[in-house]
Amino acid sequence: MIPETHRDLELPSLDPAVEKYRAELQEVAKPAWLLKGRKVETVSRFQTHISGNTPFAPAQDGWPLCDTCGEPLEFVWQIDFADFRRIGTFASQGLLQFFYCWDCNALPPLDEFGYACRWYPAFSAHQMQNVPQLEAPHQTTETALSVNPLGVDIVPFLSVPSKAGPENPIPDDALDETVSEEDGQLWAVYSFTDGLYLEREMISRVGGYPPWVQFSDDTPMCPVCGAWTEFVAAIGSDDTGLIWGDSGYWYFFACRATTECRGLAEPLMAHQSY
Repeated sequence: MIPETHRDLELPSLDPAVEKYRAELQEVAKPAWLLKGRKVETVSRFQTHISGNTPFAPAQDGWPLCDTCGEPLEFVWQIDFADFRRIGTFASQGLLQFFYCWDCNALPPLDEFGYACRWYPAFSAHQMQNVPQLEAPHQTTETALSVNPLGVDIVPFLSVPSKAGPENPIPDDALDETVSEEDGQLWAVYSFTDGLYLEREMISRVGGYPPWVQFSDDTPMCPVCGAWTEFVAAIGSDDTGLIWGDSGYWYFFACRATTECRGLAEPLMAHQSY
């Protein structure tokens, strides 16, 4: 069911070869949110933002260190789930943070080192204002490509499955059909459609479907219960300038299938790029 915040949204103009599947795509579309990064001079520690060196950093927790080289991890982003009005997101409140070691340059799922998440399930921007904070132990490096912090414009959109998504209603044989010599196969026409936010614009997002850029669904399985995890969010390269290998996404997943599952306390991650 599409909530009121997304009810007036429609899928963008589609190529005639994709248009024939509009009804099916609209049927499986999920409410989601783009986080369009934009350069700002300063950001609050208590708001959703990307990069910079002023995350929410309670002094009692210390600063996260790389488990390989021992150096302080660099802040990448934080998401306050209260920003999304309990719509289309894994959690209705709480702050999820991601830190990364650009020197070790690890990539999930093969590399299980050099990055870390922190989860504050009871986070409230208003109530946390007086919590003593740590200063970042270093300035953001040029390696991260985004020295200045990025504020975000939170934009509702309708998320549709990627070419590799099992929920994609377009048949596999149809995706492989050639549309024209100029446009190539249908999967390419679909994936690079303006406004679907799959591969034409690799924009950070919360909720919806994982925007896979390769021909594989790399959704991880929960190590506790064995169920497929749920997509939580993704960092896109186009709005952030953050590059892991090439243009693509860093994906976050979590499981809540059982009371023993770790949820966002121990999110699972994946990465795909060109």
